[in-house]
Amino acid sequence: STKNAKELEEAAAELNMQILKIGQVFTIRWVSSSFNTVKAVLKDFPVLAHHFQSASEDGSHSGAEKA
Repeated sequence: STKNAKELEEAAAELNMQILKIGQVFTIRWVSSSFNTVKAVLKDFPVLAHHFQSASEDGSHSGAEKA
């Protein structure tokens, strides 16, 4: 969602990091698309973890969003 994307950008700014766009992993065997997606997740892991932690503690998120 737009709200989650904005919060993720804010988390990246707090950690002085720039996030990579996490693409899709296709069902066909395109190793390069899978590799690029995994590489983006690994690079962005600190930002993602910070965002998920903040969102789970934020009272404005619903239970489904926290999950």
